[in-house]
Amino acid sequence: MTRLRALTLALIALVLVGPGKKASATKPVDHSSYAAGEVIVKLKRGAPQFDIADVDKRLMTIAQLAGEQSRETIEPSAEPLVRTKASPRTSEIISDRGLDRVFVIKLDQNADVGQIVSELRMRDDVEYAEPNYLVTFGSVIPNDPNFWEQWPLFNSGDTLNECNPNYYATANADIKAYQAWDITVGSPDVIIAVVDTGIDLTHPDIARNIYTNPREIPGNGIDDDHNGYVDDVHGYNVAEQNGDTSDAVGHGTQIAGIIAAEMNNRIGIAGVCQSKILPVRFYRRFGPGPTQYDATIADAARGLLYSIVAGASIINASWRTLLNASDTTEQDALALRDAVQVTSDAGVLLVCIAGNEGFNLDYSRIYPASYGLPNQIVVAASDNNDEIWHPLGDPYTIRSGFGPKSVDLAAPGVSVLTTEAHGNCFLCSQETDPSKWYTCADGTSISAAFVSGVAALVK
Repeated sequence: MTRLRALTLALIALVLVGPGKKASATKPVDHSSYAAGEVIVKLKRGAPQFDIADVDKRLMTIAQLAGEQSRETIEPSAEPLVRTKASPRTSEIISDRGLDRVFVIKLDQNADVGQIVSELRMRDDVEYAEPNYLVTFGSVIPNDPNFWEQWPLFNSGDTLNECNPNYYATANADIKAYQAWDITVGSPDVIIAVVDTGIDLTHPDIARNIYTNPREIPGNGIDDDHNGYVDDVHGYNVAEQNGDTSDAVGHGTQIAGIIAAEMNNRIGIAGVCQSKILPVRFYRRFGPGPTQYDATIADAARGLLYSIVAGASIINASWRTLLNASDTTEQDALALRDAVQVTSDAGVLLVCIAGNEGFNLDYSRIYPASYGLPNQIVVAASDNNDEIWHPLGDPYTIRSGFGPKSVDLAAPGVSVLTTEAHGNCFLCSQETDPSKWYTCADGTSISAAFVSGVAALVK
């Protein structure tokens, strides 16, 4: 226990027509922050729609709640947020939080989502309604390999590597990883879900630390382990409902490398731990271009739920909603809140970012960080001098989110060397030489990954 406590201190000290209506005051909806033509609705317990035994008819009735305005060009459809059956315990938690009563209604792309949401909120059978808000990962700044260049793990005080040669470092301003490794490098039995853009499963510095589901047969189109997800061999793509967890953007690969890049393999970098990474992709590509991607809170919520079903004890959530932090309220992103509450009920640690916009989260809200649940760790970014992330030479402009009451700690997030996906994606390398599939990145996304890795070490 003494050794475990020492390790913990060394590392975590980082820094339709129907029922009657009710009045409901709503604020204007920012059209740039949600998916066009999509609405999330949570029905109350005992809502009459649940009396319809036929599932297809029930979903059709729920879709029609959106009203006549939604059917100008296409017929609306509805799909449950929770698409599969989980284990009895997880199903109980999901039901207790009412996520089995949450549906995504898909409308014409030009439908007035704000008006439809307002009308739905006035219904007596609706607990809440909201747009399907978009999600963005914490921004990153790519560049290009070696342990001695990983200042967050070992900071000698020298000028930084090619990531940023103009930064001067403070010796020992690191997470003391090399001391922790004398005690443990992490157990492969610990599963860390990276709920993100996907992961490059072929990267030579990550491949051996990717989780493999031993009860699933690859590519047979059958749910062999009966967990509700077909072919989830190396995680799952909840956005497109298949086993393709390749990186749609490149962000998830950067996170995975920090957490668990393979150690002592004579290539590239070392991750904080040697536990297993579970890729959970909730980003989707909607065109061939590398920037044609998006993600919604409905799919983010599904990613969190899948992580629980798959057995993750830690979830890394290096992303936030696109809601304006300055006027976001407790009544926004409620479906995502419900999913985060399920992770808390299930006893799963959720590591969240404080954001890269310099908001004081004691007064501004970003989700999921600002839900304030007991299983959440909210992480700010620090630099190689143990200072909060700020531009070089300008200590008064803070880039990292912060807040004495709302942010739990800071971890390295400036000029950090990590793994890079390769292929046709926004943050992908076009190099053919695997030794060049590395990049430098900034941001609280990176910081959260360090904390997830540390959490795996002490698990």
